[in-house]
Amino acid sequence: MRRHPRWQRFLLLDYPNLRDVQRYRVAMESGDIPVLGSHSAGVGGAVGIHGTDKPGLNGKNVDWTFGCISISNQDVEDLATLVPVGTPVLIED
Repeated sequence: MRRHPRWQRFLLLDYPNLRDVQRYRVAMESGDIPVLGSHSAGVGGAVGIHGTDKPGLNGKNVDWTFGCISISNQDVEDLATLVPVGTPVLIED
């Protein structure tokens, strides 16, 4: 949980963890990872929950991040005070 000049706060998630990297490797071997030109999509990283500098997009439910979850700045402040580091996070569609 750290302050961020653009997004108020950034709550970094443990992604990719070792299990995620293993699943990625298995998917690569089976051809389930898309190839973009001459490169495959990477496993990702620096994924978290953060505030926003684009509240209009958040209000319209536009997914403008690159894998993160953006919530209002007040909500991320509240979340940072309520949830201790190490709390498991489950993200479902």
